[in-house]
Amino acid sequence: MQENRQLGIFEWLIGADLDIYDYHSERFSEKATPTSPYSPDYSNSKSALFTQLVFRHKGLYINAGLRYDMIYYQIIRDELLNGTGGSDTYHALNPAAGVQYTFPSSLKFHSSFGTAFSVPDAFKVAGYYSVSEYFADWDFWWISNYKGNPDLKPESSVTWDGGISYSGQEKLIYVDVTYFNTVHKDKIIESRMEGDTTTFINAERSYMNGIELVASTNLGNLFSGKFKLELYANFTFNLKSTVDDVLPDATGNDSIVTRDMLYTRRTLGNFGLYFDNMKGFSTRLNARYSGKRLEFDNFSLLRPEFTPEEYYTEGGYTSGEQILEMPHFLILDYSVFYTVGSNIRFGIIISNVLDENYNEKDGYPMPGRMISGSFTYSF
Repeated sequence: MQENRQLGIFEWLIGADLDIYDYHSERFSEKATPTSPYSPDYSNSKSALFTQLVFRHKGLYINAGLRYDMIYYQIIRDELLNGTGGSDTYHALNPAAGVQYTFPSSLKFHSSFGTAFSVPDAFKVAGYYSVSEYFADWDFWWISNYKGNPDLKPESSVTWDGGISYSGQEKLIYVDVTYFNTVHKDKIIESRMEGDTTTFINAERSYMNGIELVASTNLGNLFSGKFKLELYANFTFNLKSTVDDVLPDATGNDSIVTRDMLYTRRTLGNFGLYFDNMKGFSTRLNARYSGKRLEFDNFSLLRPEFTPEEYYTEGGYTSGEQILEMPHFLILDYSVFYTVGSNIRFGIIISNVLDENYNEKDGYPMPGRMISGSFTYSF
């Protein structure tokens, strides 16, 4: 719930959030035979108070806000997972501020600053559980053990960004370039223990910075807006994404090692073409691009043909850590819709037009080409 008020030259927002989340999972090896689920049951409750002041004057826009969060979690003991359960409570106070100024020449400068707070999932903090699966084709038991870290601290971060945008006359072209920089403290990362057990630890620091680019043009504005023909693109380029990790050196003493961040795409973006004849017909061709990423090889026992040379050995890693560099991919999607009257709309959506073989997580292929129909009636 929230309330907006006008206080002279200021706009004032005050509000509160309440979010309660319960997670429950069941898994069966066969009909009526329960087996261990993939993660334990847990519940989270989050309550928050927030406020924000906004000032506007001609081309100047300034806002400043503050948010307080109280977060409680509980993990439920599960004998099938050998889980031990646990609970904890966190408190966080996060400020944020932003400024924009629009020049008469249609140029706009914008910048913002803010802090953030992220509580670890319940099962990363408390308990121990083991997930197993039998693969009959290989006569192989896949077993993955997870051990919570009761000393795990929440993540916190500080982010600032600054950029400039331009919106041309007749809205023919729009371009925005933004630089961003984020520093994490106590970032939560995975760590391998003896006995093929995964736990979670806090890194010393992590750093992310990069550039966001947004551009679009509507060629239909050259024809008095009789139709819309929009070319658009937006990309995020991570110039740096590293984690400072504490590791023992050759002498057995702890030292800080800077490593490339896992599970982070180096480039993300989409671009495409959209046409609307303003008479009910519209169509879109969209391309999704995902750059390379790093992740642990969780299926190394099923891939004995992999040699140490095939693992990623840059960015602070060794071949013995079995880090995979997953390839980039480009996915095309196409859709076409037609509106009849004011309340009937139908169309066709083709996802992954070229039937690419790709994944967002190693070992879990994404769907191939899919064709679906859509019908909407608005009352």
